Amino acid sequence: MRGPWSARKTKGWVAASMRIYSACRRRSAVWRDPAIVLPAKIVNGADTDNTLWNQPGAAWLNAIVEGLRHLSFQNDHEIIAAESIVYGALYGYCQKMVTCGKVDGQFH
Repeated sequence: MRGPWSARKTKGWVAASMRIYSACRRRSAVWRDPAIVLPAKIVNGADTDNTLWNQPGAAWLNAIVEGLRHLSFQNDHEIIAAESIVYGALYGYCQKMVTCGKVDGQFH
């Protein structure tokens, strides 16, 4: 019996999300900002097998977000509030990397 996140369904979802990401990137001026592109690559790597952009920070982001899910939050709103801090920090990191000329992040 296959669960809701079987390999077949997950691969289809990943392919669909990449098509949406690519379409939005082509059509939106916000994607011209490297401080938006870098966290998008890291988040994509945390959500997938990380072969598209090979971002080392993706594994750390995945570990942090998974860890948050195992804490004693009462509801989804509390989890989202905690994750918002993490993603805000990620964006701050990416802004700093871009201003230092490291548009692919510190580890590349």
